[in-house]
Amino acid sequence: TLTESLITRMQQVIQNTAELATSTARADLLAIANAGLDAIRTERVITRSVVRVGTDLSICGTHYDLARYERVYVLGVGKCALDAAAPLATALGDRLTEGVLLDVREGEVPGMRVLAGTHPYPSAQNVAHTRTLLETAQKAGENDLVLMVISGGASALLCQPETHTPAEEATLIRHLFGNGANIRALNIIR
Repeated sequence: TLTESLITRMQQVIQNTAELATSTARADLLAIANAGLDAIRTERVITRSVVRVGTDLSICGTHYDLARYERVYVLGVGKCALDAAAPLATALGDRLTEGVLLDVREGEVPGMRVLAGTHPYPSAQNVAHTRTLLETAQKAGENDLVLMVISGGASALLCQPETHTPAEEATLIRHLFGNGANIRALNIIR
């Protein structure tokens, strides 16, 4: 039936669809939710938005002639850095010089170094990873192309405090969370 085929396709995004789709109406609503989630999946968005033909790299309609650049770097930070970097690495292929990704997860992306940090609380680990990302960025010169991916979680993962320690900041954030601060208020303080 249509409902069963929808349930089968939804298993990819909504894991417990079979248990939730107790009626045709619920199955239809789950199919709508699944389609929305699938449409905004990071890998899908990047794959649609980044196209390479020969030396022409198009990102959302802006074109870069890769032959003009000596080196190409990818820097990524956030909870979707790994998901965005994989299709970027595929599109760049042999033109990718180096990449550094700071995500909350461990993983592998060809040609890129993946660093797993902490979230939502900053840490000494995040400070060290931020330093690595900045050192890679500083390698880029005027004849290089740097592509930067920033997604949610970057404000905790990128951590370079000058007047306090990551542990002190984590304590403050825990206090703010415990007293009802929302993410907007937290990001203002960060």
